[in-house]
Amino acid sequence: MGGVKAKLAELSGKKLAIVCVGNPMRGDDGFGPAVAARIEGERVFDAGAVPENVLPKVAALKPEVVLFVDAADLGARPGTLRLVSAEELAQGDFSTHSAPLSVAAEYLRQACGAKSLLLAAQAKRTELGSVMSVEMVKALQEAAQLLAGIV
Repeated sequence: MGGVKAKLAELSGKKLAIVCVGNPMRGDDGFGPAVAARIEGERVFDAGAVPENVLPKVAALKPEVVLFVDAADLGARPGTLRLVSAEELAQGDFSTHSAPLSVAAEYLRQACGAKSLLLAAQAKRTELGSVMSVEMVKALQEAAQLLAGIV
């Protein structure tokens, strides 16, 4: 957790946009939208399960950095937070969604020159109709607290 906190602190002062991704009807996959609800701001976007819908609005802000917030399969303990670089995004598909976030990151790089990062939380359950796990609720609280300091 300390590594994530230090890396996020480096974003303070940068022109930042936060794109929160996920489907609240799929338990832990609702991580992104739940974070967005806690850190509302003009540069915070709740993209739901379709991040490409908000990309033109994000690009119009011309951010230096876009931070995606999403549940992921990191192969870690449920609720684990990890900051994933643009390079790692391009090499692997961490998202629980059908369209990889690397495509959105590349679009934003080309559209406005933004660097992309992913604040990922390891999901425990993402079945339709499931509720968010205790581990993910804890990760949600930690993420919202960390991001509130840089928004």
